[in-house]
Amino acid sequence: MFAAGMLQGCLAMAWWLMDIVGRYRGWPTAGEIRIPPGWAHAYLLEFGVFPFFMFGFLMTALPSWVERDKPPPAQYLPSAAFMFLGVTLFYPGLYWSEILIYLALGLQLTGWLIGVVALSQRLSFRPGGNLCHPLLATAGLVAGAATLLAFEFALVIHASVGASIALISGVWVFLLPVFLTVAHRMIPFFSSRVLPAYRIVRPYWALWTLVGCGVLHGALMMGGLLELVWLVDVPAAGVAAYLVAAWRMDRSLGIRLLAMLHVSFAWVPIAFMLSAIQSFLAYQYVGAGGPVSFGLAPMHALTIGFFSSMLVGMASRVILGHSGRPLEADAGTWVSFLGMNLAALLRVAADMPWAISVGGLLTASSGLWLAAFAFWTFKYLPMVVLPRVDGKPG
Repeated sequence: MFAAGMLQGCLAMAWWLMDIVGRYRGWPTAGEIRIPPGWAHAYLLEFGVFPFFMFGFLMTALPSWVERDKPPPAQYLPSAAFMFLGVTLFYPGLYWSEILIYLALGLQLTGWLIGVVALSQRLSFRPGGNLCHPLLATAGLVAGAATLLAFEFALVIHASVGASIALISGVWVFLLPVFLTVAHRMIPFFSSRVLPAYRIVRPYWALWTLVGCGVLHGALMMGGLLELVWLVDVPAAGVAAYLVAAWRMDRSLGIRLLAMLHVSFAWVPIAFMLSAIQSFLAYQYVGAGGPVSFGLAPMHALTIGFFSSMLVGMASRVILGHSGRPLEADAGTWVSFLGMNLAALLRVAADMPWAISVGGLLTASSGLWLAAFAFWTFKYLPMVVLPRVDGKPG
């Protein structure tokens, strides 16, 4: 799953960079495509990259959380194969045939459901156990399957509003709950393993508040009620800021591998606050025209700043541990992580009202995302596909 996600991440952003350069620089592209480029970009990142890492992580971590056996190859291999084949076929479908797009999404959904079934079979109630994290993570993947199906259905019936709603839902009902759940479970745990006298703070009310606010945010956006979004964004930003402090990001900064997780999560309150300010300004100017807009800056603070950076940080930690290597982020890993964060800053800056050379900022952000991720992939892909260095199974 990790190897598939690495390859798809490089391919997805290479395609998007080609499209950005073609639109803003007038350079040749691969030709006209069957759906709007923004939809293709959103689909490829939301459903074509992040899910591979989610399934790969959860198929190892979730059984440990509930003290069950891990899914056998007969389950995870077909899941990975169908998903990878589907996402890969999406590219030629963009240029050749809408039917091929529908087939690609169908194949991906098949693999997705195989993975969800494999994880669901391992959910079990234990006396004194807490299924909050396993259930919430699995529910997020189920929501992801539903939004992927909704996106395909909208494409089939040519419902542009439906496709947009599905892509918005993918961020707020699928990606955000899963990322928040994993962060809530793992950041305090990893911190306790390396920071002396560290006190684990993991309030479930904070997780449920953040997830609930995120889902409400998505619902308001899908309903076209941007002027009301600040009502849920402000409390979400406050709770996320509380967790940043409670998890002691300040103590993590001297340990790169741990700092990557804490710094990634620090983008959550930033994203919600940017969205709250934009929403409140829209509320103030309802009917008056001319509200200040940050465009997609809040969205990319979340999707690049939090999701993409956390992916690099969490996957690095997991790969190092499962390949039998020391849990230390070397200079190359740190540079990749910093590059991803700089890509987030540039993408946020591109949508600020005072931004100049928007095309240049978009190109730089996309190129830096691709460079950081490709360098990280070049470094970590061999660790995923080769045997463990300590000789243990895996």
